[in-house]
Amino acid sequence: MFYADVLPPSTFFGSPGTTTFHAVQVPEQVSYKWLSSDTIIVVDSGISTSVSGSLLQQLGLLEITSAVDGYKDYVVVNTGVNNGGALHSINALSPNPSSGNVMVSYTIDPNSLVSNAELRIYTVSNPQQVVTVPVNWSGNNQTINVSSLIPSLYMVSLVVDNVVCDTKALFVE
Repeated sequence: MFYADVLPPSTFFGSPGTTTFHAVQVPEQVSYKWLSSDTIIVVDSGISTSVSGSLLQQLGLLEITSAVDGYKDYVVVNTGVNNGGALHSINALSPNPSSGNVMVSYTIDPNSLVSNAELRIYTVSNPQQVVTVPVNWSGNNQTINVSSLIPSLYMVSLVVDNVVCDTKALFVE
């Protein structure tokens, strides 16, 4: 068994405006996939990826799969890029893991013009099956009951004006 992890990004090498991410090497034969936050788009494959522009905005997850037994692990890739430079983010998921209510603490930049914001919860194995919850505009927290979800690894994304701005992993027990 192994755990997926990403080293801090490097912006010092390569083309201007390009950020390079490196996965932590796993001591067995594995494949690496760099995925969009919604896991629909494969941004790149290999132990490292260099991205810029719209691909940097889409990058959100690293999937590592064992060639020996098919075991998979995921880690959220924090690119530091948000919608139009605004600072929209998920600050915390608590408790995590959870089998009941989860408090999602988030920040939506008060200086940006936002017409729509929501939280999306989906499994990594089936990103099309999404639970969508509108954000609470009167505060920076939203309670979500996850007791009806099958125990698994889920992704919680903050989506502002149809752009995924931040994603965090949630374990449902």
